[in-house]
Amino acid sequence: MIWRPCYQRKKHQLSLQYSTSQIVICGKTTDGRFVVNSVFRFLGTDGIPLDVVFEFFNTHDCIPDWPDLVREAMLAGMRFERILSLLDAAIADSYGPGLRDVVIARLKADHRG
Repeated sequence: MIWRPCYQRKKHQLSLQYSTSQIVICGKTTDGRFVVNSVFRFLGTDGIPLDVVFEFFNTHDCIPDWPDLVREAMLAGMRFERILSLLDAAIADSYGPGLRDVVIARLKADHRG
């Protein structure tokens, strides 16, 4: 399934109408949420803040593919520590501090390993 979201800066929201970026659903979690990859493109290409993207995903029962997001950001030249600092606040605001702690811990473990 592919959605084409559009970010309207004045209203500070995403809508599923017009955009050059695509949301690609790559799987499903055990609790029924869609897993979405290519998330970093919205920040890097379209300039949409991560908290807005995550809030949109959370509203539509989606969750980012966290390792893919980190991989894309690193390929774009971001340092791992900078990526974690961006994700920390955005995940806590959109999904809550419980999920943030789990995601950050797993990303750190994956990065070390």
